[in-house]
Amino acid sequence: MKANLNEMRYKGTLNKLGHKTLANGNTIPANTRLFDFRFGYYHMSLQTNIQANVLDELTNTLTIFAKHNDSFVGDSLHTVTIDDVSYSIKEIEPDFDINGCDVLVLKKVGA
Repeated sequence: MKANLNEMRYKGTLNKLGHKTLANGNTIPANTRLFDFRFGYYHMSLQTNIQANVLDELTNTLTIFAKHNDSFVGDSLHTVTIDDVSYSIKEIEPDFDINGCDVLVLKKVGA
């Protein structure tokens, strides 16, 4: 997908789930910030959503696009934070072209 730089006016953060050791020796899960990136919101038409037959799966999801980066992986250890809300990466449509943009489908964590 091709996009202009002015379309990527929002900021997100890619995180990796790690563990933090507390003073009492207990460990708790904690997100470690990997890097910040710029993105834009990707909007599908309602007709596309109906044809895909995934309207119920799109609840609590966002679709964004960002410059291609191999660090975007759809596993349970990586999350994206946007406006203090964490999302897991549900699906990735990579674009390996020069100046290509990946399309990421994000699902709200805990939803």
